[in-house]
Amino acid sequence: MGLGKVSTIEEGAHLRLPDRLYGREARLARLRSLYERASTGGKPAAVCLTGEPGVGKSALLDAFAAHVPGPVLAGTFEPDVPYSAVSAALARLDPGTATHRLVEAVGASADALIDLVPALRDVFGARPAVADLPAHHARARTQLAVRRLVTEIADAARPLLLILDDLHLADPASLDLLAALLGGPPIGYLLILTASAPQSPALRALGHSVTTLSLRPLPDSALTGLLADALGTECPDVEPLARQVAASTGSNPLSVRHFLHRLADARILTGEPEEANPVGTGDSARELIGRRLAALPADVRSMLATAAPIGAHVDPAVLATVARTSAETVTATLDPLAPKGFLIRDDHGYRWTHDEVRQAALALTPADERDALRLRIGRALLSDGRPDAVTHLNATMHLLDDPDERARLADLNLAAGQLAQRCGAPEAARAHYAAGLAALPDDPWRHWPDLAVALHIRAAEAEHVAGDSTRALQLLDRAMVRTNVDLSRVEVLAVHANLPKLRGEWDADAEPGLRALRLLGIDLPDSAAGWRTAADAALVTMRHRLSGLSLADLTARPPMTDRRALAAATLIATLLPSALVRPPDWQALLAARGVALALDHGATPASAIPYAFAGLILADQREYDSATLCMDAALTLVPDTRYAAQTMAVIALSLPPWRRSVPFAVGLLREAYADALRRGDQQFAKANWILYQMHLFASGTHLDAVAQENRAVWDFLAQHGDDPIVAMSNRAMARILDALRGTGTDATRPETPAEAQLAEACRAGTLGHASSVVLTRALACAVLLGEYDEALNVAETAQSVEPHGRGGFTAADRWFYHALTLTVLSDTAPPEQRRAWAAKLDELQAALDVWATAAPEAFGYRALLVAAERARLSGAVDHAVNQYSRAIAAAREHGCLPGEAISAELGGRYAAARGFDEAAVAYLRRARMCYEQWGAARKVEQLDQVLARLSGQPVPAPDALDLLAALQTTQTRYSLLDAAIAALPVPVVVLDADRNLRASSVPGTAVAGDVPATPLYDADGRLIGYVAFPARPELNAG
Repeated sequence: MGLGKVSTIEEGAHLRLPDRLYGREARLARLRSLYERASTGGKPAAVCLTGEPGVGKSALLDAFAAHVPGPVLAGTFEPDVPYSAVSAALARLDPGTATHRLVEAVGASADALIDLVPALRDVFGARPAVADLPAHHARARTQLAVRRLVTEIADAARPLLLILDDLHLADPASLDLLAALLGGPPIGYLLILTASAPQSPALRALGHSVTTLSLRPLPDSALTGLLADALGTECPDVEPLARQVAASTGSNPLSVRHFLHRLADARILTGEPEEANPVGTGDSARELIGRRLAALPADVRSMLATAAPIGAHVDPAVLATVARTSAETVTATLDPLAPKGFLIRDDHGYRWTHDEVRQAALALTPADERDALRLRIGRALLSDGRPDAVTHLNATMHLLDDPDERARLADLNLAAGQLAQRCGAPEAARAHYAAGLAALPDDPWRHWPDLAVALHIRAAEAEHVAGDSTRALQLLDRAMVRTNVDLSRVEVLAVHANLPKLRGEWDADAEPGLRALRLLGIDLPDSAAGWRTAADAALVTMRHRLSGLSLADLTARPPMTDRRALAAATLIATLLPSALVRPPDWQALLAARGVALALDHGATPASAIPYAFAGLILADQREYDSATLCMDAALTLVPDTRYAAQTMAVIALSLPPWRRSVPFAVGLLREAYADALRRGDQQFAKANWILYQMHLFASGTHLDAVAQENRAVWDFLAQHGDDPIVAMSNRAMARILDALRGTGTDATRPETPAEAQLAEACRAGTLGHASSVVLTRALACAVLLGEYDEALNVAETAQSVEPHGRGGFTAADRWFYHALTLTVLSDTAPPEQRRAWAAKLDELQAALDVWATAAPEAFGYRALLVAAERARLSGAVDHAVNQYSRAIAAAREHGCLPGEAISAELGGRYAAARGFDEAAVAYLRRARMCYEQWGAARKVEQLDQVLARLSGQPVPAPDALDLLAALQTTQTRYSLLDAAIAALPVPVVVLDADRNLRASSVPGTAVAGDVPATPLYDADGRLIGYVAFPARPELNAG
């Protein structure tokens, strides 16, 4: 009504206050304008009404919401309750309006909403809770769920109005959620209205994302109009009264309302004063309300005093229990107070018209009696199954003497902390765990050991997240010393091992986790020296046990139930993801032990991680069928579990998915990113987005599409927090795309000093797997652009970073470009270097041939192209030409544009070097077309220059390229030449001015006419003769 939080008719003695706003027309018009703007889409708008208590902020929100045509979700923040206003707002969602589309939009994140509002289970159905997410992951997951829900509800025809009152009471998690809604990808058709005390820290935390509208006391004209309407007279008649009211209340609407009620109670408005000075001058609203409460009968005051500590909403049944009376007495006592402006009756009981009323009622209880009253309230709420009981009991914990009751309170805090942790409110979780520890009765390790261990573990995690690692380790050490139960000690050690990973420290000390596994009976060496032998033996056993098994044998058995086996499987799944920064034996042994647990006891979702790593290891050993079996087992076990993203990312790095298809393998990385995002693991989502982008590039996706992903990563970092390694990797990829496309990838943010330092470390190969991934793509770019000296440096650095990994895609990708680098540089290398490189090429060719056989779609053309280049080096023209043609055909068959382009380009350059310009032009034009279709404008420019040198006239590319046919005429020449040089010890092959080949036995480095001769070596670097081009000195030997 404009005088406080109530929008209803209020009556005092002969007094009726109008049910409308006064003096807020301009603010209402501004809100209507913002709502209309929200209907146009774009970024969501957020407005905060500020002003002193009682100035009418909530009344203005209510009045505006009453006339909004679209959906309205409203809630009020309460102190120390995470997401309180958001939960209350979402609870108003009508299950009957929830569509299938809404359920699909929220998807796997629905359990986060159900944790916030249990009633939403009617909308989304029962969902298993996602357990043990790190705090920042859980917070991001909750934010994603709310964002999806809000996005789906809001639409252009009916913009969503989200009202969150009393923002100054908001908890940190709620403020982060608001910042995410306002700062993330724009949610169209959304208007957020809040109200706050002025200059509150919460309002400052949101900064410029919120528009502030201040409310001031009522202007004189509005106050006069209110009094005239209330008294049923004209404005001039009430001007003297208006001046008195203004002087006494400061024109604060809440004070005005209670001032007028007080005048009516004293019969002053009717000329029948009961006392000479019923109200003071300049009293605050709370003081005015206190005077009115003091005038009530004693039993009414007692009931209000008892109700006030219960909270903003009062359940008559709970109040009756606390007041030791009947529910009928409660309603008979409180119902008459609604017309007097103290309470509002609703379907759930009573709510205070304003928090100032509740605060005044709290003061009715003497200070030394308040704790005992709160304890009675806490016990009553607990017996009624109310979750807010824990707040009251925590405040009165010092009054609890019964050990069982204290243990019950400790358990309540454990459950409340776990719920807060699942919702991403680590501050509230930390407070509950601390309260739970404080509530534990004496000697809990003997009588309540499980509870004591659980509280110490959870509290340690919360302290670590809060930045107090010392306190966290103290709690774990205390638990380790006090418990004698092996499984409890295992759990403590497991948390000890997992603490660094909560903050992204994957290379932290793993010894606590290994100690835990040994306690569980998992055979692990005590020293690093024993890991190689143990790993080799375990892998032999694993290969033998997997031999002949089917997917059903691995996944269709009864699931793992043994507690020790479950603990070990979970711990191995926790430790294995850090294997990429550890020696291969460490990874192999843990994976083999995890697979053995699944084979012995049945699988569990945690088994997906060791199966995924086993597939990677078996692919390294070229056990491709067993590797594929492990991949399929992992993917079968992992859907809708917290291990999904890690599992899919590991699998995508190995050979088995590439055997299935390129889209399947690349799609796993996309799914890993999406699943990590759904589950709130933004750090892992960022890393997988980078991997996905790089694998799109490696698999031949159009460069513009890759550039679009690159820009999206920058946006994601801006919205969800920076990650220096991800930023460094994304910038490296942006530079690669820029170099190939010949245009920028749009303006990106300036490079930070941290990024520059990481980039230097990456180039030096000191970032481990990150260096390997980034350098391999930089190697591909250097080879494609013909920068072979740079390519050699990059290839050798990347090789030193990850010398192992024959079953990994990145290694195989690197082999291809490394091999092409060596074949090109071998043309001008000295004999000793050529011999060394020839041996390396044998190794790379063998590895590529294996991948080409297993995954021809991605690697068939690569093995053929390297073979063609090696044949070119050895002078095997027919074989070289045949392999070039096959490489082009293989790349084209599988739709790999860059593969077809580079195969045609190298084939064309070979033809040009042989002097067959027409064939060269045909091939180079094919390469140019493929590069253009791929989006590599820089390569198009390069080939245009080569084509211009070869021919002044455009030469159409034939439909079917056949370099072998183009060079068929050389066959006869080489046959005759073979016979001519057979008897010559060190022959010189001369291509004369008429393009006739002839042989000479002239020794040295020149032939007749002092024409320079170039030495010719075989594949092993041995001198086999010389070749000279008297008429075409510009052509290189081949």
